[in-house]
Amino acid sequence: MELTLGVGRNFLLLWASRLMAIFASAMTEFTFAVWISQKTGSTCQYATLLSLAILPGVMITPWAGKLIDRGSRKKLMLRADLISLLAMCTLFVLLNTNSLQVEMLYVINSTLSVCQVFQLIPAHSSISKLVPKAEWGRANGLMQIAFAFSRLVAPWLSGLLLSQNGLNEVLILVLTTASVGICLTLAVYIPATTWQSDSTAETTSDDNLAKKKINPFTNTPPELRSLMNYSLIESFVIGLAIMLVTPLTLTLYPVDILGRVLFFCALGMVAGAALSIAFPLPKKLLPIIITSDLLITIALVIAGLFTETAILYACGFSFMFFSIISANCNMTIWQRKIASDIQGSIFATRQALLVTSAAVATFLGGYTADALFEPAMRADGYLASSVGVLTGVGRGRGLGLMLIVAGLLFASFIILSYSKSDFRKVENSVPDAN
Repeated sequence: MELTLGVGRNFLLLWASRLMAIFASAMTEFTFAVWISQKTGSTCQYATLLSLAILPGVMITPWAGKLIDRGSRKKLMLRADLISLLAMCTLFVLLNTNSLQVEMLYVINSTLSVCQVFQLIPAHSSISKLVPKAEWGRANGLMQIAFAFSRLVAPWLSGLLLSQNGLNEVLILVLTTASVGICLTLAVYIPATTWQSDSTAETTSDDNLAKKKINPFTNTPPELRSLMNYSLIESFVIGLAIMLVTPLTLTLYPVDILGRVLFFCALGMVAGAALSIAFPLPKKLLPIIITSDLLITIALVIAGLFTETAILYACGFSFMFFSIISANCNMTIWQRKIASDIQGSIFATRQALLVTSAAVATFLGGYTADALFEPAMRADGYLASSVGVLTGVGRGRGLGLMLIVAGLLFASFIILSYSKSDFRKVENSVPDAN
């Protein structure tokens, strides 16, 4: 395999710049989550900080997508990178003048959340312009491995530097990483889009017709609507499972075991992305999505039934490994079916819906666990003498039962979805736009 992995030097520069941007943001988020916990001891303020790392970006994503399609994607990424760097510099100054307040941290986290939209979606939307079609799966795998690497290494490195050197050293590394990302972005060439508004379009070429007709949210082919609906349920289940990992593990084991479980989850992400890079994706991707998701349901059920650490490690790895494989194939289908010049709008809206679905799962899952499943699985709970015979009873068994139920319901939904022709024929019935 050539040094450019088949995706080209230009895309590798773009990928490296996004890796730097994601890594800098991940280090910042983790470091100041630790800071606010140690400074205030408030779970509410900690939760607020985490929410502000997600919600502002989700709220502006649909609008941002239109801007990404109409403007220069390279310029948008550069501006977002520069604003992020300025926000990180502000943190550095406030910290060293003993002026950093929680409220200011909220503002900066919100700013970084918005910037991340313009740092990542233009890159995803540019894959079909920079990379040969046969290598889109490999390019998506590289983007996923950048995210997985950041989530795996950034918290570990931040924790190491915090324990040995302190906040200043972490921020210096963050500023350096972000600056390198900006330099790499300057070296990237991204072709301009040929997007035209309906009021100025004067051509009826096949490409323009594809842009108008293939929109997964308005006037959509039923096949793409089915795929979007499927993806929303998939995102809900994955969000729910990720939310349950920490409390389930901590009810059984000390925090060091949780760290190992999360390590194997991150390792699964890296392995899934690496597999996508090593082997080009086949023409038919829906069977891979279905198979991967069914294997995810098996991992959920096993993790809910058994409590041995080795099983939790294996299930965590398998869950994230097949999640990455499924997500990569799903994204590649969208890249094939959506015209490249409107991918910013489509991918932005799609991402906002998927994140919202996962967020709803997190909220509902936490409430349902405390109000329904955990009480039901206590020694004197109303499911202790029935379901409890199979799963065991006591603290954490309600969370295990939630994983089992989620896995079984998701498996049923997968089979039901595949039985419908609209969903099953999405790759054949909707023509490729690129």
